[in-house]
Amino acid sequence: MVLHDLLFSFLALFASPEAEAGQCPADLIETAALVEEAALGSTRFLRSYQKPRGLSQTPEDVAIQTFAVAEMVARIQVQASSARYSLRRYKLDDAFERPKSGAAALEQGIGICGNHVAAFLALADCLDIPARPIKFFYKTDKGNYSSHIIVEVMIDGRWRIVDVSRGGFFLEDPADIFSSRTLEDVMEHGVGPAFQTNTPWLAARLALGEDLFFYFDADELQYTRGNSGTLRLRWDGETALFKGFPVWIGRREAGSDQRFALGLDDRTYRLTLDIRGVGGCASSMLDIGDQRIKPEPGELSIDVQGSDVIALSDEDDVCFIKFRSITASPVEPRKAET
Repeated sequence: MVLHDLLFSFLALFASPEAEAGQCPADLIETAALVEEAALGSTRFLRSYQKPRGLSQTPEDVAIQTFAVAEMVARIQVQASSARYSLRRYKLDDAFERPKSGAAALEQGIGICGNHVAAFLALADCLDIPARPIKFFYKTDKGNYSSHIIVEVMIDGRWRIVDVSRGGFFLEDPADIFSSRTLEDVMEHGVGPAFQTNTPWLAARLALGEDLFFYFDADELQYTRGNSGTLRLRWDGETALFKGFPVWIGRREAGSDQRFALGLDDRTYRLTLDIRGVGGCASSMLDIGDQRIKPEPGELSIDVQGSDVIALSDEDDVCFIKFRSITASPVEPRKAET
């Protein structure tokens, strides 16, 4: 469906309680229609006051998509406020209830990066804009492990990154919102100029001199794209550290594939996996090095090589394992240095 035709279909769906399964969820239809309307209005304004060179030499559908992304970011930041999230969490303490979905974050009026990205991905799906998450795992300058999540959006044939919760569009040309950059470009050449939406929460952080995009240069940085990639486990002695780190491998949705690399030296280790739960694995097997094991809840101990990868085979579209803990004890002593 062409993006600028969506407004009318959304309004029709909103008026009808008989929306078909698989379309935009009922609790997001009105918001998606408002996003679309703002994108169309922004494009019309730009077209009406364009410079002699035309619509910034940008096709109209690219302009509509870009403005839709910008509108989603601005709306999510305001409607699912991080400032309100912080205050309610402080005031309610143990009684605080985190939003369980992107739509819930918008309804409750609170959210942080994970909630913001969930809301963005749901709205992007409503608008037929391809988008996927990028999750960063890193060590802070205080020595703590933490994580952050942003999105990639496919616009004009390129995956372009946007930090939804911090309002960041990373641009080749600071005066041109249509020049959004790729993850590879930002990682190689640095953050550079960024168009940034603003809220009181972000204004407060900027007033403290905070670098909102520090994670691109953080220590021990790793990331996954679309919940896919191989993450190297962090170790505290013989125990894997899961602070600020995912506790699962596999495919939580079709097309994804997250794995763990042990990242140890070349010795043999006794690996003990405490598997908390298994989801959707009818036929897939747990692959560790050249060993294949049926994934089941409980404790599993096997001998592995320090360079092995923990993964799930791909027989099932959805198949994932959650761990309580992972430990690795060397079976043989470290070789003496010569």
